Amino acid sequence: MNMIFLLWAVLSILFLIAELSNPGLFFFFSFSLGAFITGLSSFYPFSCRALSLIFLGSTILAFIVLRLWVKYFGSQLGKAQETNMDAFKGRRAVVVSPIKENMPGYVSIDGVLWRAYSDDSSGISNESWVEVIDVRGAHVVVRKLLLEKE
Repeated sequence: MNMIFLLWAVLSILFLIAELSNPGLFFFFSFSLGAFITGLSSFYPFSCRALSLIFLGSTILAFIVLRLWVKYFGSQLGKAQETNMDAFKGRRAVVVSPIKENMPGYVSIDGVLWRAYSDDSSGISNESWVEVIDVRGAHVVVRKLLLEKE
């Protein structure tokens, strides 16, 4: 096994380790693929300049292919699902501690208590149904619904 191949193989592994420590970017993965392809090309009698060009070309090609791949699968997934706090917007909750004028109360969202403020200056009584319209820090802003408790 030639030393040039070992050099490119080690470089490919180092780029792969860098990619694994920064998941989701696919930045170092392109360099890893470029180094791997260059390592395989080192078995042919290419000059160092040619191997450098092979590394550069295969890395750029890997960037382009990975970008197209991510773009294609990203469009296949459709709208990203909201997570964390953003997932609460539009959800219904029940008031468990009255929300008074400019004073917070508590609402239950899926059995979890959240501090809540009303979107207007009016109060909201116990057992009322509300809709979450915003999340601000560690509390939610709610609007009273005109529904009876289901």
